Formats: sequence, structure tokens, C-alpha cells
Amino acid sequence: MIKLEERNHYIEGINPLRFFAAFGIIIYHTTIGLTGKLPHFLQRFFNNLPVCVDFFFLISGFLIIYLLLVEKTATNKISIRKFYTRRILRIFPLYYLILLIAYFQPQFPDSHNELLKYFLLGGNFSMIGTNSWPDNMILTPLWSICIEEHFYLFIPIIFALLSTKQIPRFLFMVIMSSILFRWYEFEMGSREWMNFYCHTLSRIDTIAIGGLLGYYYFKNKFILYLKARWIWAVIMGLIFLLCILDFHDFNGIMAATIKKYTVIFPLAFLFILLVFNKKNGIVLNTISQNKFFDYLGTISYGLYLYHMVVLAVLSEFSLWQAMPLLKISGTILLTILLSAFSYEFFEKPILKIKNRYKLV
Repeated sequence: MIKLEERNHYIEGINPLRFFAAFGIIIYHTTIGLTGKLPHFLQRFFNNLPVCVDFFFLISGFLIIYLLLVEKTATNKISIRKFYTRRILRIFPLYYLILLIAYFQPQFPDSHNELLKYFLLGGNFSMIGTNSWPDNMILTPLWSICIEEHFYLFIPIIFALLSTKQIPRFLFMVIMSSILFRWYEFEMGSREWMNFYCHTLSRIDTIAIGGLLGYYYFKNKFILYLKARWIWAVIMGLIFLLCILDFHDFNGIMAATIKKYTVIFPLAFLFILLVFNKKNGIVLNTISQNKFFDYLGTISYGLYLYHMVVLAVLSEFSLWQAMPLLKISGTILLTILLSAFSYEFFEKPILKIKNRYKLV
């Protein structure tokens, strides 16, 4: 009999998607203030690149729910202690290293109250309280990590209490609760932009949608055989949506509650096509199976967190500010190098400890 930990549950093609999600956020932050001379539709496209955070949420929800279902089915229980240990060893070291770097930034000596909220994983609520992005730009990406950690806090307990058949009902309830929260905020609340953008209840539905994909994949192991032109059609459709719609606009009940799904559902469909389709064509198959892109996906957590550190450092040099292409290419290259170094010499030794608590 094959033990649970000996089975291969690695899903090829997910790591490159993690990289492209992180890459989209890097491009967004490095092009802020540089797109003013571009045509309006391109400005809209660059301004909408933060939807890559939703792509991260979808992937995270898929993997967490799928792996918990594998564990629960094989062992008839969920080891809550091991789950929390794995998450802590994966997320906390780099997260708190970024906080430490932010703490020693000389430009922000009075940001200790803000740092304390991030230390307690309440960074997104800190932003809601001030209705603004953090003064210290290094902290900017951490709000989404806080939301994922809020989800990870209760999901193993839910799995321990519910049967496998009840999981999709629970995830649907999470999605409906998120929609109702946004409706309440628009109709009864303050209508503050940050409430819609970075409140846990406002964004957790995307993780739940990814979780539903993980559940149905676990139940059916779906594999598609669509030709690559269908995938390119979805990609072009997504690009078109990002060029014409403003996904930062929450004015109006429809915009506040359900407009986000016009991009999230295509993202979810694209995720399915790119990971589970067997006829992606030469270009897409090469990317999904390429070791370089796979490695970049492996270090995507570092890419996501370190790029603001690199930007903060480069912003001190006028040369980088005066040459936009140099700033963008330099930020990408230095972020990749820093993330690779961090992964090999800081994160990987900790991950070896994490692997002792792996069940899947």
C-alpha cells in the first residue's frame, strides 16, 4: 500500500502561473507614473494588472482545498497542528523578514504602530483604517498575505468539522457572504474604497472560487483536450477586458458587488485550460514545462514581496528614475536575483523543516 506522503500530488503547470501572477504585480508597481503618455486603453490595462493578486488567490485556494481533501480522504481527519506548522514555516519567515527590513528604513522612524498591525497580520485592516496605502512602500504587498492567512486560520478547523460533501456548500456560503458584505458596504456602509479592495470579507470569495476548482478537480480529476486556439481566445478576451473595464471602480451597486467576476471567472477558466488541457500547443506547453519558468514560480513568493524592497532602494537614485526602461528592467532583474538568493539560502533550509510535517 502506497503511503499518503509517497504519492505524487504535484500538478505540473501551476508554478509558471505563479510567476506570471507575480510578474504582473511587478510590472504594475514599476510602471506607476510612467504610463501617462500611452493610449488610454493601455493605461487602463496597466492600471488593472493588480487582478494578478486575484490569480494568486485562485491558485492558493485551489491548492489548499485540494491538498486538504487528499489528506482528509486518506486519513479520515485533518491534522490542524501540522497544517498550521506548515503554513507558519512557509509564510512567516519571509513575511517577517520584510517587516524587519521595513522597520529599519530610516525614512519611516515613526511607523511602529503600522508595523505592529502588520506583525499581527492585520495589515489590510490598517489600510482600511487610514483609507490609504502604507507610508512605507515596502509594506505594500503584505495586505494580500494577511488575507490568505485569515483564510488559513479557519479552513483546517472547518475541514475537521465538516464532511467532504459539505465542503462545496461551505465555499459557496463564503462566496455569497463576500457578495453580501460588499452589498452592505455599498448600501449601508461608508463606501470607502479600501473596504471593497482589501477587506478580508471582500476578497476571500476569490480564494473560495479557487477552492471550488480544487474540490471538483479532486472529485473528477478533469482533463481537457481543447486546441490551443481556445486558450489564446481566452487570453485575448482577458486582455480586452483589462483594456476597457476599470476594476478599481466601485461606484454603483453592480460595480461594487459583482463586476469583479467578469475577470475572475475568465481567470479561473484560463487556470483550468493552462493546467489541465493536454493540447496547449508548442508555445504554452514549452512555458508550462520549462524548468526556468518552473523555478521562477518556485520563488514567486519572494518575487512578490522583494520587488517593493528593490523599488524602494532604486527610488533613492535619480538615474533609475530618469530612465523608465532601465528602472523596469533593473527592478525585474534585481528582484529575481534577490528572490533566488533568498530562496536558496534562507527559505529552502526552513522548507526542509516544513517538509517533516507534510502529509501530502
